[in-house]
Amino acid sequence: MRKPLIVGFGNVLYGDDGVGEVVIGRLKECKEVNKEDVVFAGTDGLILFNLVERNRPLIIVDAVKMGTKPGTIRKFELDSVRLNTMVENLSTHSFGLSELVSLIEGSKGLGKVTVIGVEPKRCRLGELMSQEVTKSVDKVIELVMREYKLYE
Repeated sequence: MRKPLIVGFGNVLYGDDGVGEVVIGRLKECKEVNKEDVVFAGTDGLILFNLVERNRPLIIVDAVKMGTKPGTIRKFELDSVRLNTMVENLSTHSFGLSELVSLIEGSKGLGKVTVIGVEPKRCRLGELMSQEVTKSVDKVIELVMREYKLYE
């Protein structure tokens, strides 16, 4: 079974928006993960379009506005039906996750997409990551590794 591509979105210059970047940085140091399976996409989801191979599973890590307490972690799977019913601005980035997944699905086909989202407290330029989100990083890495190992 093909290992998933682990993709982190975000920008540490914008406080909690950097959670994906921090997680990807830590995963690149992890011996249990193939380094080619770990990608930092920054805030431009279109980079992902060129990296995704037909029907390859994705694990996406990002700050996600869910209306919960800052630092709350949620794991969910995306599919076309669910995307059509989700809030329009799921992502903290200008090109939303739903648009990106729809674009890839329409042109290449898409495997299972698992999102591990962390509720941000603040995403402003010059802010540090909040304590709530910082405390969630180890748990996010644990969830990513658990999902990644399902494909062994």
